[in-house]
Amino acid sequence: MTTPPSPRWADRLTVFGLGAVATGLLVSLVQYWGWALAAVDRYLILAAAVWAADRQWRTVPAGVPRPIPGFLLVLLPVLPLPLVWFLQTDMTGGRAVLIWWQWATLLAIGTGCVLLRSGWPAVRHLAFPPLFAAFALPLPTAIESPLKFKLQDLTTTASAALLKLSGFAVERPGGGYLLRLPGGDLGVEETCSGVRSLTALTALAAFIAYWHGFRPPRGGLLVLLSIPVVWVVNTLRVVLSGFIQEWAGDKYIRGDWHEALGLVMVLVGLGAICWLAARLKKPVAATAAVEAPAARVSRLVPASAVVLAVAVVAAGVAAWQGGSAKPAATPTPALADLPLTLGDWTGTDRPVPPHVSESLEYTACAFREYRDRLGRRMFVWVLYWSAAQQVKGYHHPDVCLPNAGLAVTSRTVEPLAPGCGGSVPVTCRVLSGDRGKLFVQYWTQEGRQVWGETEERTASRGLGVRGVIDRIDRLARGANEAPPEGRLVVLIGTEDASDWGRAEATLFAKRLADAVYVLCPWAAPPVPPAR
Repeated sequence: MTTPPSPRWADRLTVFGLGAVATGLLVSLVQYWGWALAAVDRYLILAAAVWAADRQWRTVPAGVPRPIPGFLLVLLPVLPLPLVWFLQTDMTGGRAVLIWWQWATLLAIGTGCVLLRSGWPAVRHLAFPPLFAAFALPLPTAIESPLKFKLQDLTTTASAALLKLSGFAVERPGGGYLLRLPGGDLGVEETCSGVRSLTALTALAAFIAYWHGFRPPRGGLLVLLSIPVVWVVNTLRVVLSGFIQEWAGDKYIRGDWHEALGLVMVLVGLGAICWLAARLKKPVAATAAVEAPAARVSRLVPASAVVLAVAVVAAGVAAWQGGSAKPAATPTPALADLPLTLGDWTGTDRPVPPHVSESLEYTACAFREYRDRLGRRMFVWVLYWSAAQQVKGYHHPDVCLPNAGLAVTSRTVEPLAPGCGGSVPVTCRVLSGDRGKLFVQYWTQEGRQVWGETEERTASRGLGVRGVIDRIDRLARGANEAPPEGRLVVLIGTEDASDWGRAEATLFAKRLADAVYVLCPWAAPPVPPAR
């Protein structure tokens, strides 16, 4: 293989620039996903993409360089690169829209560098690794939320039908994602909806297609066929959980047993995809790399290397500036120190279900059950997300509670006056199900700003693009306020939805708010000035 000659210093500078942009993307992904076991598939995807890139690079076909389009593809994406990195560090947490922006920038710059040296044949030859790496990126909330609920609904519907065909008495109260069986309730949680396995198994399908040498049409077909495989596998997982619960007891579908069943079903899905790949036509034999005569290097090659290096340095300065503008980190509140006695109510800590902690990804949480002397109960959730964690989306109670088969029958917003002063608008809901009514009151705030319904619904759809545009707009207007200290959600529920029960819940909420603001003084509502 012959390639157009280029100055060695320009090649090294280009490798440095591309490596810096790729490292920045990796840092953002680590910041977003963390090192939780649930994110291991994301890092395996990145490792496979690096391996494929090395494999493809060894057989790059030579071609006619395309200096002008190549230089433009380097120049145009690097211009906003400093802004991307300023926003990434200024807004904290690795917003999905910024991560996708970084990936698109890396893809465009890499394409431009290859075009400058070897032309379009080399670009096509090297296309798979960076495109495959996109499977490791987080789905924006605006896409993930509707996809998740659609898969959850399909899985619940199919599971209920199959369990009925198997002879079990199955009910689906309120059309939610809960199946009522003789042996107990079986919830089709968000983590079992199939979104995570969808991204994992479609990524496996894409890699299997690459491994077999499938051309794009056949590889794309295999990826599309993997989508119904995910739905079937998740439905089978829920049905098997129902069988196990009814025949052996619900303890065998909790904890490690639940995780083990999930792993087995992923392997079943992988086996199904491998079977589908074998059923497709055999791949066309790979053709040998086409040799091309060496071409005279364009002067744009060293120019592009310099532009890329300067942009990387500018991005580093912008990232430092964005990070240095932050206030000191707010300490994580010790929510476990919430008083166990609030007036006549005595609390007991309750274990947080694993699917809740996995889906909400909070920084700190308190889940309590309070009882008074008459045995009445109040369920309390207090959740805190640091500024770095709160960008991952928002679970609106009007969505989460109906998933359990509850229908909202009343919506109001009532002011709450905590002892520290000020006022908190509390959202109140009355929900009904086949087991009675539930009265829920909650509020969400970032810093001292308490959300209204508009902010809640906007957040549940995803703040990614909107948040970035708002931040750019504030910068353009010279406003450089610090990000909020964190997000706080307080939710109180009681089974007594009578007028008297609601009055007691409101009094309880006032006491709870006083205790919360002692632990989170940065969230206490502002006191209006005296007249």
